[in-house]
Amino acid sequence: MKAAVFSGPQRIRVLDVETPKADSNEVLIKTKAIGICGTDLHFYSGKNGTLKDLFEQIKTIIFPSKTIIGHEFSGFVFDKGKNVHDVKLSDRVTAWPIIPCHECKYCKMGLMNLCENIRSWPGVFSEFVKVPSKNIVKIPTGLSYEEAAMLEPLACVIHAIKLAKIEKHHSVAIFGAGTMGLLILQLTKSFGIEKILATDILEFKLEMAKKLGADTVMNPLKISPHEKKRLMKDVDIAFECVGGSASTLNQALNLINKRGRIIVIGTFTSLKQINMLKFRQKELIMVGSEASERRDFLDGIHLLINGRVKVKPLITHKFPLENIKEAFEVALEKERTKSIKVQIIP
Repeated sequence: MKAAVFSGPQRIRVLDVETPKADSNEVLIKTKAIGICGTDLHFYSGKNGTLKDLFEQIKTIIFPSKTIIGHEFSGFVFDKGKNVHDVKLSDRVTAWPIIPCHECKYCKMGLMNLCENIRSWPGVFSEFVKVPSKNIVKIPTGLSYEEAAMLEPLACVIHAIKLAKIEKHHSVAIFGAGTMGLLILQLTKSFGIEKILATDILEFKLEMAKKLGADTVMNPLKISPHEKKRLMKDVDIAFECVGGSASTLNQALNLINKRGRIIVIGTFTSLKQINMLKFRQKELIMVGSEASERRDFLDGIHLLINGRVKVKPLITHKFPLENIKEAFEVALEKERTKSIKVQIIP
């Protein structure tokens, strides 16, 4: 089969590799749509030093070099093992991209996204991928393959929303109007939240946020300190969706109300210092949100089918597998390309 093999920063190319075979409890999937995630971009760009540095910082999503990466996808069942009876050939599917050990204390608590012995995902930037049958999530015919490939980031957002414990009277600030931020925006809007602020430094993302229901949008680089202070106040819940080397955690800390809650979704590639005195004085709660649980995929399907969340507007670019390097460059150079979610269509 054809697969995009990653071998280091800016080094990814399509090669002929052996097509995997489904073992007795596995399913072989023909991929139909694959999304480029922010984590994929961190590995591709090699930001903040060597791959080893990144591996240390993103311990639960480790991809060894010279391998296939990627975890957002959809496709159909091409083959299956002899012990797999709950799916049939040609079923339209995606998969929860976490392979837990089922033995550690977190797995036994039902927190499998926090498994201490999590196995590496096999990588989906390829024509075929095999996954354990327990990870399979069937997708209804009402969803396109491209929409279904957005279930993984949507599931992560659903997980974060649950941790946020949002109530209807809360006000929300979203730092970063990329894929995750725009999904959070739609979901919080569907809950009846009346005050939602979205911030980003790229104007085209703010335009999209406004179209999708943000009450206020703000580019912190283009407004006066006085105007920034006026807009960024009276926030109960803040979602950090930028990560990287951004200063957004401290921005959230400064604007949020006392006893507010900050949910950290972005993947940071450098250690961040925050004002712990202010953190204590405000009696804030900061919660990390790690990936998703399998049931979040099922919740995501319900949201898409019922139109509470729309993902098609977020899919801005599509490329064939053989053009994957160009696809990664388009995903990285957002200011030039105006990309939000870039997908590979094998």
